[in-house]
Amino acid sequence: MRTGGHGRLGDRALLFRPGLIVGPHDPTQRFTYWPARVARAVERQAVLVPGAVDHAVQFIDVRDVAAFLLRAIDDGRGGALNVVSAPLALTMGDVLEACVLVAGTRPRWHWASAEQIERWGLKPWIELPLWLSSASEHAAFARTDTRAAQAAGLAIRPIAQTVADTLAWYRRLPSDQQAFTKAGLSPEREALALAQISATAGA
Repeated sequence: MRTGGHGRLGDRALLFRPGLIVGPHDPTQRFTYWPARVARAVERQAVLVPGAVDHAVQFIDVRDVAAFLLRAIDDGRGGALNVVSAPLALTMGDVLEACVLVAGTRPRWHWASAEQIERWGLKPWIELPLWLSSASEHAAFARTDTRAAQAAGLAIRPIAQTVADTLAWYRRLPSDQQAFTKAGLSPEREALALAQISATAGA
């Protein structure tokens, strides 16, 4: 006998599967790190960024999740829906470009390869948010098929809007809540990693 909501409701059950949820009021710091890091960069300061400019990432603004869930409920929709940005629609380069546009800064990107990241013990996803190596067992997390949700009317706001609203919220936080203790690199950790990578490159 089948149990649970899906067993009782059959095809009427809505299986709502959001990807990484980001935006204002996100306590995980996993997205907020990038707008905040770019915003504090001084002119031409080296900023450690993972992978390559065209490395695909997937996430969704919390407000887009909420709007789509309410719409799906109103429409009486059932079935399994992956609710996140379209696969290959966003890259690390897109995220960083949006951060620069919003913050008005001009940092100098220091792209670290997957090999360098592993060699120096940097933690994908945690210390380098949004990023997973293409060789990772979790790489498919950034390639989720969203065609069913798109057909059902999923709308994704421009990345620059999510960046701007997230940065505005972050700047309103008390100073003691602005330290990145859950995700991202501390300034000291980033400086050490940059020095190690530069030393290796020059060896």
